[in-house]
Amino acid sequence: SHFLTSSPPDKALYKKFNQASVTETSQREEIDRLLEKTNYRDFSEGFASQWADFTRFDNLTVNSKQYPTFNMGLRYSMKQEVIHYFQEMLRNNLPISNLVKSDFVTINAQLATLYGIPNMTRNKFESVKLPENSPRGGFLSQGVFLLSGSNGERSSPTIRGMMLLNRFMNKTVPPPPPNVPELGAESDEVLTTRKLVELHQSQVQCASCHRDMDN
Repeated sequence: SHFLTSSPPDKALYKKFNQASVTETSQREEIDRLLEKTNYRDFSEGFASQWADFTRFDNLTVNSKQYPTFNMGLRYSMKQEVIHYFQEMLRNNLPISNLVKSDFVTINAQLATLYGIPNMTRNKFESVKLPENSPRGGFLSQGVFLLSGSNGERSSPTIRGMMLLNRFMNKTVPPPPPNVPELGAESDEVLTTRKLVELHQSQVQCASCHRDMDN
């Protein structure tokens, strides 16, 4: 009950246990009942906020002068997108592959403007069908993932690779060795992100981990 609804067991669940009538079938029934009790919202909010690492997302600082449209309202909408997306997957029993790619998004008007999706005027979150050629769909195209996979100023293939390994492949990425130079620290030139990554991969102490994360 705490896992599924972030709350203690209700009377119906206590009654089942007190009657010693919990079987494998009734367990599944209780799981469905508890999830449906809050329309899958409580579980989606509790699970998604940890899985998507809202803590890192909230702690990232974005330059408001460089990105004037990014504000607290948009940050809030991005987090709600993840929660509503999980909720939609649970409600419709969708395959887990939708976390990688899907033919729909769950957005409001604010996110529709950001993502360039037309005909959204309400701030209520809705499931919206995507055209076949859309780059959106799935967690990997959502604002929380894209911003979390950056340092707040530019995207980072290394951070995104680490997030993919950890969340999708259940691999723990070891911390970097001591005294590892920052990307670009050994170059006086202004380099693109690709060139910065290639420079880092060329360092012997970095190459083994970055080979997995950056590719």
